[in-house]
Amino acid sequence: MNLERGGRASKRIPAPHRVLVVSVSGIGNTLLATPFLREFKRKFPQAALDLLVWGKSAAAPLEGSGWVDRIWVAPSGFGAWMAMIRTLRRSAYDVVLTVFPSNKAAYHVFAMLTGARYRVGHAYADGWKRGEWLLTHRVPAQEALHDVEQNLALLDVFEDGSAGEPALNRRLFFHVTEEDRSFAASWVQEAGWSGRHLIGIHPGAGAAVTYQHWQGHWKRWPHESFAELLCGWAAREDLAVVLVGGPEEDELKAAVVEAAGSPANVRRLTANLKRTAAVLERCSLMISNDSGLMHVATAMGVPTLALFGPTQPSRTSPVGEGHRVLRKEGPGRPCLRYPFHSASSKIRCPCQGQCLRDISVDDVRAVAGEILAQTGGKGSPKST
Repeated sequence: MNLERGGRASKRIPAPHRVLVVSVSGIGNTLLATPFLREFKRKFPQAALDLLVWGKSAAAPLEGSGWVDRIWVAPSGFGAWMAMIRTLRRSAYDVVLTVFPSNKAAYHVFAMLTGARYRVGHAYADGWKRGEWLLTHRVPAQEALHDVEQNLALLDVFEDGSAGEPALNRRLFFHVTEEDRSFAASWVQEAGWSGRHLIGIHPGAGAAVTYQHWQGHWKRWPHESFAELLCGWAAREDLAVVLVGGPEEDELKAAVVEAAGSPANVRRLTANLKRTAAVLERCSLMISNDSGLMHVATAMGVPTLALFGPTQPSRTSPVGEGHRVLRKEGPGRPCLRYPFHSASSKIRCPCQGQCLRDISVDDVRAVAGEILAQTGGKGSPKST
C-alpha cells in the first residue's frame, strides 16, 4: 500500500494511544466501518477508541458494545461545533481518522482543528482542492473496492496494521441487547406470527441527514411495486411481512400497506433502531433498497435482496454470503458521483428513476423465492 504525505511516502503511525474515528455520513456508512473498528481493536487493544457520528441513530450499532470507549454525536450549529472542538482538543487524541467516504474539505479542517498529531483519511484524484493536504496520512481510494475494503485499507497507516491479511473479519456488526431481543419476540407473538417465516421489507431509502441535497427518493423502488409484491403473498399462511423504516418513512409504509389492500400478514413496525435490528434478526429474508437498514439486516445475519438504482453495488452491496442484488442498467451511470468524481452528494439521475422502475415485481418475487428455497424451501431455518 502506497501511503502518501505531502506527495512523498509516509512513515507508518506507531501504536496509538487515543484515537477518534469520524463517521458522519449516516447509519449505513458507520456499519460499513465496523469491520475496520473490529480489526483495529484486535490489533491495538490498549488504545482508547472514540467515535464521532452524525445523529443518534448512527450511534445505535455500537452503543453498549464495548467496542468504543465513547460515542460523540455531532451537534448542530456553528457555536456548538466550536464548543465540541474545544472539548475534543482537551481529549488529546494522537490520531483522528475519517472513514470512507471522505472527499469533503470540512472533514479535513475538522481533523486539523482537533489538534491531533496524526490525521488520516483517503486520497482522491482531486482531493487537494478540498484540503486533503491537511491530512498527515492518506490511503489511496480505489474505485473498484467495496466501502468495507476502503476502510480496512486504513489499517495500513499503522505499524503492524496489516490490512491485507486474508483472515480479517469483514462481517458488519450491530449490537443488540437481550432486552431488544425480548421486545422482538413479544412483538412477533402479539402479531400472532409465531411459527411463521418473517420477511423484512424496507421501502424507503433514508432521509437527508448530513447534506441538504441528498435525495434518497431516487433510490426507492416504487411503493406500488412493493404493494404488488405483498399482494402476491397475501394468501401465504406460512409467511408474514414486517415493513421497517424510520419515523420519516411512516407515510411511505402506510401507502404501501394501503395500496396492497392491508393484507393480514403485513404489519408496520414502529420502534427504535436497536429494536428494529432485533426484529430483523428473526427474519428469513430482507428485501430493501440501498439503505442503512439494508446493512442493518446483513449485520444481523439476514439473507438480503438489495434493489439498486442510481448507486453502485460495487461500493455498498450487502456484505457476506447468501445475499443478492437486482439492478437494471440506465444512462449516465453512476448517478451518484461522490466521492470519486465529485464532492457533492447530490444524485443526478438522467433516467429519472426508470432504472428502478425497470425491476419488475416478477424479478423480485423470483429471486426472493430462490433465497428462501436455499435456506429451507418455502421458509427458512429462522422460524419465529
